[in-house]
Amino acid sequence: MNKGIVKYIRMEKSKKEIVVCSVPKQKWDMYYYNDPLEKIGHPHLLFVYLIDMKSRRVDQMFCFAVKQSRISSDTELFKYPYANVTNGSVCMGGNSLPTITDINQCATLHNLFFGSPSTNCYFDGHRNTSGITELRELYSKMQDTDFPDAWLLTEKITIQQLLEKQTKI
Repeated sequence: MNKGIVKYIRMEKSKKEIVVCSVPKQKWDMYYYNDPLEKIGHPHLLFVYLIDMKSRRVDQMFCFAVKQSRISSDTELFKYPYANVTNGSVCMGGNSLPTITDINQCATLHNLFFGSPSTNCYFDGHRNTSGITELRELYSKMQDTDFPDAWLLTEKITIQQLLEKQTKI
């Protein structure tokens, strides 16, 4: 498996697969609506994909921030500090994800998330502790700057708890 994939679960009964991918802390080029933004600081992220084994489509995509560099079952999950994510669930708007022909594709699917326009969807002043309530202002502040982990807000769940919840589907 690709080095970005940190966990894989195959659920024969529900015909689903779960793939957890780790994306190190870095600066991403992205879009705010149609305006290109360069080098926006992001925390270390985990993307979790729930894949239908029959259609090979991603049924659900989650995104969480993490503070730990090594991911373990007790890794605490934090809110994605920007927009288009609520309770970890990613809103891709009208953008669709490709059919998954190889699980290793999941290690790069986050590129589609960052390449899709970010909107104000699900953004409010409670996504992080920066005190910045306007998304555009937050993006400007984080341009070419490392995201401070101290700003992250907990989702009050660990990766293990999330996976247990998803495997009950």
